[in-house]
Parts: sequence; structure tokens; C-alpha cells
Amino acid sequence: MEKNTPVLSLKNISVIFKKRKGLFSKPIEAGAVVNVSLDIDPGEVVAIVGESGCGKTTMGRVISGLLKPTEGQIFFNGIDISKMNKKQYEEFRNGVQIVQQDSYAALNPSRTIYQSLADPLINKKIAKNHAEAKKKIFELLKLVEINPPEQFIEKYPHQLSGGQRQRILMARAISLSPKLIVADEPISMIDVSLRIAILNLMANLNKKFGIAFAYITHDLATARYIAQNGKIVVMYLGKLVEMGDVNKVIEEPKHPYLQALLSAVPIPDPAIARQEKKLPLKSLDMPSITNPPTGCRFNPRCIYATELCEKDEPILKQCGEEIVACHNVDSIPIWKLPRKSNK
Repeated sequence: MEKNTPVLSLKNISVIFKKRKGLFSKPIEAGAVVNVSLDIDPGEVVAIVGESGCGKTTMGRVISGLLKPTEGQIFFNGIDISKMNKKQYEEFRNGVQIVQQDSYAALNPSRTIYQSLADPLINKKIAKNHAEAKKKIFELLKLVEINPPEQFIEKYPHQLSGGQRQRILMARAISLSPKLIVADEPISMIDVSLRIAILNLMANLNKKFGIAFAYITHDLATARYIAQNGKIVVMYLGKLVEMGDVNKVIEEPKHPYLQALLSAVPIPDPAIARQEKKLPLKSLDMPSITNPPTGCRFNPRCIYATELCEKDEPILKQCGEEIVACHNVDSIPIWKLPRKSNK
């Protein structure tokens, strides 16, 4: 792998689901992900954000190899995974791991923490026997700050807190020395007080081992925190609408959809919060993914939409250092993140 080769690349990926209402009815298509391209560099943190139903979880499943795309190509270390030999594909499956949202569902309730962590180590021949596996598990648990490890290895998932289970999932993910971890809403089901600790754990693993992260979330604040030196990918109805450096994109969002998302975020400064703000949307209802609008998919809700937006679908284009899919990006008023009051 060359120095500048992304650890993983998506090229024009689409995932089209089909369902039938009746036995003889025509199948209805739903474009969960439509023509998305994305590069994730070694050690990079990429935050993938958007509302529920935007396709971010589907994209995470594609990245992790759990879902085969309908169209497009996936490259791992510069090699098309559809053309890999057995050894190369095994490296891909080991090299990209996932941390699920529901830690309880992701762990077998009838198996101890030791059993859940030891099986992949022994099956992948990382540990020759159970004695080696136990030693390795102790090291993993210390890395994810589960201390003392001897008090946890014989416990079952229901005996642990949500935060502890999430750390176990992180330990299982790093046990195979991955190049990339897909973290799908990893903090949404744990106590608010513990969320920052999990985010810091991910940041530490990123720095210590150079593991790249694809962090999937609807929470823009945590996206900015975890990807503060990385980039953000904004999705809407299966389409990528804006992408760039996370700080620059959130400070000065160019796509009307992201502007609306940021306008809806509560502001802790009372002086700003008391100011009356009108959400920059024509409608709060998201269109159906099975029957998306013609032209720009955001046009029914966009206050800047024109006749062109209703007819032609915008393509991603360079706008400064970001890429944006919007016909009117050059004429939309500049939107900036509200600053703290000096009063």
C-alpha cells in the first residue's frame, strides 16, 4: 500500500432495497445510499451525520463489509474487494471492524466476556491456546479501561453497565488489530455522563494505534468532538450533500440542509437562546425514500429552492475547501455558528 493510499475507498456506491406490498405487486425501490464516493485515509476520523433514514447506517454496513452494494466498488488498501483472493479478503474482514449501537444485542447473553473475546483470538490464531487468549484479553481490557480485568472476564453482558459493554465491544474490535473501526451511534444508548469517556477512549485508540474511525451519528456536537482533526460527511435521503474539514464545515455550513440542522441545535448561552430563531425550512416533513423528489432531494424543504432545483439534481462540486451538492451555493447567504454572548 502506497503512503497516500486510503485505507478504504467507496466509489459510486449505491444500495437499493426492494420490497413488495403483495405477492404479484411491482417491487418498490428504496435508495438507501445513492452514488456515494468517500475516501478514508489511514488514521483519519470521519464523522458521517444526518437525520434518521438518511442512509448513514447503511453506508456503515457497506464500509464494514456486512452489506454488499447494489452498484459501485469498494477498495481496501487500494485493492477492489470484489477481486481479492482469499488471503486479501481475510485481511479486509480483519482490518475493518464494527462497534454496534446496541451493546447488549451485540454480545451473546449466554456467553461470558472471556468467551466472547477469546473465540475470535483463537479462531484467527492470534492466540495459540486459552492461556494465551486470557493474557491477551487482560491486555485488551486494560486498554479500554476495564479494571481490574480479572473481575470482569467471567461476567455475563447483563451484569455490566451500558458503558462497560460498549468498552467490551471496543476491546473485541481492536483485538484483530484493525485499520478501520466503524462506530455506529456508539454512545446513543449509554448514560449522558459516560458518553464523553467513550468518545475519549476512541480518540485515544485513534492516536495510540493509528486506527481510522468512521463515526456514524445524528449528533453534530459529538461529531465535531471526535472528528476535530478529521472530516465530516453530511447525508440526506441517501445522498452525500456536503463534505469537508469538520470545523470549517460546521463553522460555515454551505448546504441549506446542514444550516437547518445546526439552527435546530440548542445553544447553551441564554442570551442567544432567547433570541427568536426561525428554522430555515419550508417543511419539517422528510420526503419518502421510496419516492424521492425530482431534482434536488432537499428542494421541497429548502427556502432557497428554485425551478432548477426542482428539475435537475445537483452534483457535488468544489466550494472553497469543501464539496457541496447545491445549485445555489454561491448565492445563499453566509451562515455562521452563533457565538457566545459577551454580556
